[in-house]
Amino acid sequence: MPDAPPPLPEALREEAEETLAELAEHLPTELLDAHRAPLARLFAVSPFAAGAARARPELLASVLERPAAESLAPLAELDDAAAFAAALRRARLREALRIAHRDLNGLAPLAETLRDLTAFADAAVTAARDWHAARLADPPLNAAGAPLPLVILGMGKLGGGELNFSSDIDLIFAYPDPPGDREEAQSRFIRLGQRLIRALDEVTADGFVFRVDMRLRPFGSSGALALPFSAMETYYQLHGREWERYALLKSRALGPETPAAAELREALRPFVYRRYLDFRILEELREMKAKMERHADQASLRDDLKHGPGGIREAEFVVQSGQLVFGGQKPALQRTGWHAGLEALVAAEHIRARHAGTLRAAYDCLRAAENRLQMTRDQQVHTLPEDELERARLAYAMGHADWDAFRAELDAHRARLHEEFAGLMRAEEAPAPPDPAQQALLDAVEKTEQRAEPAPDLAAALAARGFPAEDAAEPAARLRGILSESLWRMQGARSRQFALRLLPQLIDCAGTEEAPAAALTRLLGVLEVLLLRPSHLALLLENPGALALLSALAAGSSWLHRQILQRPELIDDLLSPQALFASHDADELRAMLARALDAADDELEARMNALRRFRHSQVLRVAACHVLRAKPISDVSDELTWIAEAVVDRAWALALDEQLRRHGAPGCADAGGARREARCAVLAYGKFGGLELGFGSDLDLVFLHDSEGADERTDGARAVENEYFFTRVAQRFVHILETLTDAGVLYQVDARLRPGGESGRMVCSLRYLEQYLDREAWTWEHQALARARCVAGAPELAAAFEALRARILTRRREAPALRRQFVEMRQRMLEVHRGPPGRFHLKADPGGITDLEFLVHYNVLLHAHDHPELAGVTATVMILDRLAERGLLEAEDAGFLRACYHAYRDRVHALSLQEAEPLADPDDFAAERARVRALWDRTFPAA
Repeated sequence: MPDAPPPLPEALREEAEETLAELAEHLPTELLDAHRAPLARLFAVSPFAAGAARARPELLASVLERPAAESLAPLAELDDAAAFAAALRRARLREALRIAHRDLNGLAPLAETLRDLTAFADAAVTAARDWHAARLADPPLNAAGAPLPLVILGMGKLGGGELNFSSDIDLIFAYPDPPGDREEAQSRFIRLGQRLIRALDEVTADGFVFRVDMRLRPFGSSGALALPFSAMETYYQLHGREWERYALLKSRALGPETPAAAELREALRPFVYRRYLDFRILEELREMKAKMERHADQASLRDDLKHGPGGIREAEFVVQSGQLVFGGQKPALQRTGWHAGLEALVAAEHIRARHAGTLRAAYDCLRAAENRLQMTRDQQVHTLPEDELERARLAYAMGHADWDAFRAELDAHRARLHEEFAGLMRAEEAPAPPDPAQQALLDAVEKTEQRAEPAPDLAAALAARGFPAEDAAEPAARLRGILSESLWRMQGARSRQFALRLLPQLIDCAGTEEAPAAALTRLLGVLEVLLLRPSHLALLLENPGALALLSALAAGSSWLHRQILQRPELIDDLLSPQALFASHDADELRAMLARALDAADDELEARMNALRRFRHSQVLRVAACHVLRAKPISDVSDELTWIAEAVVDRAWALALDEQLRRHGAPGCADAGGARREARCAVLAYGKFGGLELGFGSDLDLVFLHDSEGADERTDGARAVENEYFFTRVAQRFVHILETLTDAGVLYQVDARLRPGGESGRMVCSLRYLEQYLDREAWTWEHQALARARCVAGAPELAAAFEALRARILTRRREAPALRRQFVEMRQRMLEVHRGPPGRFHLKADPGGITDLEFLVHYNVLLHAHDHPELAGVTATVMILDRLAERGLLEAEDAGFLRACYHAYRDRVHALSLQEAEPLADPDDFAAERARVRALWDRTFPAA
């Protein structure tokens, strides 16, 4: 819209001047003169405002002198229902004048106008509820003896914070389940609801406040006016329809947040937002869209801003359909406002930014025009006027000099919006008749289903479809097995139809892979699992890109294939490749996990499953990137490590909180003898400590605390010794990680690196660890510290451990003795290693990863005394960089070792994703192995 207002048309000026002249008899001259121009614009556009000002000039004076919204709190002090209703109507008229004055004079942006309209409705509804509830005899009480609250759900634009100027308000009444007489409680809440509606909706000499529509409640007009929460939940579980899910997207409990409102919201959330995508909602949305298109195509709706082509309903559908489909998996999409929902869909990469700009501009233009059209006469209209004077009002209100200029802008927005809407979920065209090869395949499948004699040649049918004939025998046998099993015959017609439609696409995808037979066999396994999830079959039909990605991942990794078979819901993650291939740093992953846990129930099992779903989903994402070479090996290891860090941090917090609730906080004496809380932490060693985790890696962990005295105890009612407390925390933590639930296992924990190994205490004190490292530890245990770091627990204890670690690593060591110790350690490892003959074990054989890591860690222990910065990092490649920077290792050698390390680990990752041992052909990495051994011999010359 243009920035500067156009000149006021003469016909509108005359009307405005007449109102101003009449008001001169009722308002102070100085007040009227100070606001003459804005009032002229207001009265020119809005005969409603002009009439209201003439009828109640004191309200206009109040708006001009005190332009802020007025609180409705004083209305609670009124004793008479008629006086309350009259005061509420007066407040509504004043607020309507105030909002129209600010909006039409450019003093408030559209967002503020919609927000203020919503805020007044929210305040008016809750004020009416509270006024009548306070005067309700014998109100229903909860178990504690306090009155049960009536929770009012605002629906539609009221729920979304985007109410129109002259709009009905859609409400649903609910209340917590009463402990006593349920029928009596319902009767009283219905009576309260009726009084509330009358206070708002009844037309009196002072007008009305809002037209109230209750038809969105369960069972519509024939249902009870108010229901208990349990009945609401049961209704939506058993009878809820897809359009009701769509409607509830914008539902919001009016008034301040209360425990009852939160309880109702959480009870309805599973109905509105499904964790897994299902085909029914896609079909329902298609039908809704088709109905909207047919309805909008009527000639009578050509000029309807709401229902016509390119209207507000289409903009709302684009956003709300995306929220409905994907909101269950992505809580960030669960927003009630249109703009907030659009921004969330853009952030989740379901809507592109440039399309969002088109939608936003069109929606804002339409909503501004709709509101200003309604401000004209305070009527709930959506159709553009035909009268020339009324057109002049709207064009002027929208900042245009004439109707044609406004209509051109509006039509352009509507055309672009309708194009976006039309491209969304296009109705499926009738499938093309199958070609001869496809028909031959379908005939062979049908005959196999029917166990026809002679048995059809499925391999030949696959080959006729274009699948390599020499590779067709294995997948043909797999397909025959599926068709012969009872699971296939038990499926409904829809599931079998989806599977048969998907089968040719699976064959085509597998035929492009390097090993077509293995790829198709794996994809047929996925197809069999998805027979119980027809929604996922439908989604793969809907998303050829996701199907191609699934094929590439299943072909590229038997581990990924097994993960998908065990957890088919992971297929949901394939629907957004942008999100699948996104990179997340440690902080982002922790925040994502925090949101996932916040959305879970408080029970430990629910949180354990939330941890598992997060880990599986994120590792799938990283594995997909590795298989498809979308990320370098260093990024893959970093993200796997950060995922584990996030999980360990939250799992440790869960275990610690559980024991704190049970036994209270552990205490110990500080240096001055005063009591302080004893602390604990988790130390990571090995690949986890070195930020080099692989797929399926165990976690090498050590548990630490800083309590010392044997008699130190917790301060709870069930007090225990600190040693017992910290041991229980560690045990519960391991239980959380290792227990097999429906969502799988998180990680296996290896705690053998603790002092004393398997025979040592599960949790050791910092002082004991220090004494052990000083007096008893072997050189290999000092070497292990090179990759040790704190990953969870108290920051103070982490800092104390880091200081101890640095002190141990920076000891002065004599090169001859240290060389001998490293050679002896490596020799003992080689003596127990028994790799298959004729293969190169990437980790354990000479010239492999272990030799390389020994070279690096030897240099750390040898040089850290003079170069303490070597102890400041734990990752092998970062240590190599520091060794080269300080001239302790030739730059060329450091560069080679870095590249070699990456190459070895890249192959190990690839093999682990194929669930294979880290073995290579003897000719693989021959040059790398020889050079690593040459560096070994140079570093550790034979005695």
